[in-house]
Amino acid sequence: MGSLKALQEWCRIQCENYNDVDIKNMSSSFRDGLAFCAIIHRYRPDLIDFDSLSKENVYENNRMAFETAETELGIPALLDPEDMVSMKVPDRLSIITYVSQYYNFFTNKSHANPPCMKRPSGTGHIEPAQKRPVTPLEDKVVEPELSLLGQAGTQREAQGMVKRSSLSSTCAACQRHVHLVQRILVDGKLYHRNCFRCRECSSTLLPGSYKLGSEVGSLVCTHHFARSASASQNGRPDLSKRPSVVPPVRIGRPTAPRTAPPR
Repeated sequence: MGSLKALQEWCRIQCENYNDVDIKNMSSSFRDGLAFCAIIHRYRPDLIDFDSLSKENVYENNRMAFETAETELGIPALLDPEDMVSMKVPDRLSIITYVSQYYNFFTNKSHANPPCMKRPSGTGHIEPAQKRPVTPLEDKVVEPELSLLGQAGTQREAQGMVKRSSLSSTCAACQRHVHLVQRILVDGKLYHRNCFRCRECSSTLLPGSYKLGSEVGSLVCTHHFARSASASQNGRPDLSKRPSVVPPVRIGRPTAPRTAPPR
């Protein structure tokens, strides 16, 4: 829990002094999209004109943040603007996973960022200003605790999604669109919760407890995968998969029994 609090605190620090942005949690505080835009603007003010954004324009704020992060920073979008509009409280785990990518990207010393620009309080030109440096105390508190995210799987999943070069919100099993409330992220792939099941027994799968099936997009639990592999090695078909054969039933008009002709 400490690592998630550290991530929330990092977001709060990045969004300081931005109008209408108040990080109180890792869910509803990000719904209007301004928090995503503020974090990007803090490090890359050349990419987003934050002063032109409106808190009421939820769809456009999220669309701008997701597309900018995707095309300019290489951060895959795990969220959809439509979902952020339709849901009053976004999925917390999805927000944490997505924001973790922002943290990993912007705290990477190898990324050469242009000088930050200070947003003026009133109208006028934008003046160059230095980004507020993180104090040693913040380094000690935020960075070590955020490293624990990998133990919970959040950071590992986010890094797996970074490898994907294009925006994708499709289920890896059925290839259909996955809405936010239906999403499950496993090994860097998106699934519908109902699709992440064993093809043979329909049981819900757990990360690491499944194998790819013979059909494209199909998943098989390790139990049935082992049975299938064992049957193949023995040269015998897996009888558990063979459908039962029902003898055909002839349907027609009943015929009267033949009688011998009279002599």
